[in-house]
Amino acid sequence: IYFVLGWDGDLPPNEAYPTARTAALRALELDPSVAEAHFVLGYVRCTYDWNRIEAENDMRRAVETGPNSPWGHWAHAWHLMLFERYEDAIAEMRRARDLDPFNPLMSSGLARILGFARRYYEAIEVGQTTIELYVDICSSGGSL
Repeated sequence: IYFVLGWDGDLPPNEAYPTARTAALRALELDPSVAEAHFVLGYVRCTYDWNRIEAENDMRRAVETGPNSPWGHWAHAWHLMLFERYEDAIAEMRRARDLDPFNPLMSSGLARILGFARRYYEAIEVGQTTIELYVDICSSGGSL
């Protein structure tokens, strides 16, 4: 929960992410195959610790241990995008969307990453479809 509180801005990062890291590490002590713990740890290491190498390892483990978890692919896609690995990021986000086709965050994420990759026509197409499907959800509009 602390990860979400930090991500949404409900808690300052210096409060949310150390607690999220501790919880993720504890979860992995109990069960190293928990994909969500790898994804949280990777996100914290990438955006709070600025440890790109460890974050990449965690994101890979999240996808390996939970290949059918859309959130692992979603997080890995954003991590790849930060380092301008756009084609890999697009593939990961497409996988996340395929795994959870009714989640607007997956579709809007794909539109955004396509935009960062300068694939504007595709980004607009995915973004417009996202808005049409999820007209009542505010994250949909952000996809354009």
